[in-house]
Amino acid sequence: MDINLVIAENCKRIRKIQKMSIERTAEIAGVSRSMLGQIERGEANPSAALLYKIAGALKVPMEELLRYEPETE
Repeated sequence: MDINLVIAENCKRIRKIQKMSIERTAEIAGVSRSMLGQIERGEANPSAALLYKIAGALKVPMEELLRYEPETE
């Protein structure tokens, strides 16, 4: 699976679990809402520094945004 899609799915899932809006998450992380939206759609290739900021805003280890767990049947 594409790493950008893994990050997209994890970021969106964690943000929704925490009931945070994309606007609030972007504000806390210090990134634009547009950039966070692109990341959550898998359209951007975020740097490690940007992932660190987003993880901090979501209060999770950066590794959580990179975690890939293949679906089992």
